[in-house]
Amino acid sequence: MNFSWDHFPIDIVILAAIAVFLIWRLRSVIGRNIGFGSLSSAPSPGKAAPSALLRPAPAALPVKVEKHIPAMESPPGQILLEIAQLEKGFTPASFLDGVEISFRRIVNAFAAGDLPVLKNSLVPAAYEVFSYAVIARNEAQETQKTELKAIQSLTITDARLEPAPEMGPDRGPDRGGVGKKALITVAIVSDQINMQHDKEQKVIAGIDAVTEIMDLWTFVRVLGSQTAPGSASWLLEETSNG
Repeated sequence: MNFSWDHFPIDIVILAAIAVFLIWRLRSVIGRNIGFGSLSSAPSPGKAAPSALLRPAPAALPVKVEKHIPAMESPPGQILLEIAQLEKGFTPASFLDGVEISFRRIVNAFAAGDLPVLKNSLVPAAYEVFSYAVIARNEAQETQKTELKAIQSLTITDARLEPAPEMGPDRGPDRGGVGKKALITVAIVSDQINMQHDKEQKVIAGIDAVTEIMDLWTFVRVLGSQTAPGSASWLLEETSNG
């Protein structure tokens, strides 16, 4: 059969052109990174990234938290061993179990503005900082949305013993550990969605996407002390980005 442009069906040409355009558009959209990022710190205020292909996330499977304890012969390991000798019932593994619970509780309480929970979980100086942020947020009629999707790992990175100021430097292990405070720093890697909205519900910080965040949290306890009712046995003293 002999085709010529005079007899070539123009509708086929148009349909083919439309198909090529649709395929190009589909590939350009599917090929985008639609939200998973890896950051070493929490999202900072700024222009929110536009969302693409918004759709329900698949049901998440339970993620087993990896927990890493330093070798006993390492400097932090030696301090942990000393803490175990001074604090009845202390083990690094049980401590990390408590950190997992505290991290979830504190992150959710800060997002919800739950000051009583924060007060029972932080030392006074840290609580002052957190509560100031919550109060300032409320006064500005801003809201915080935080979804803690998963905790990937907990790693003890440092441990040290210091005199408890209220007890004085001379109250040491000969008094059963009372008078010494233990400080343990944990690197926490988690997957979160963090967004802050203004009073008009416009995004002013964060993005609507899962972000991997690494935090360094330091917990403190006066060894041998009694835990106040409703309070955590280890209180959060300091936070920083990993």
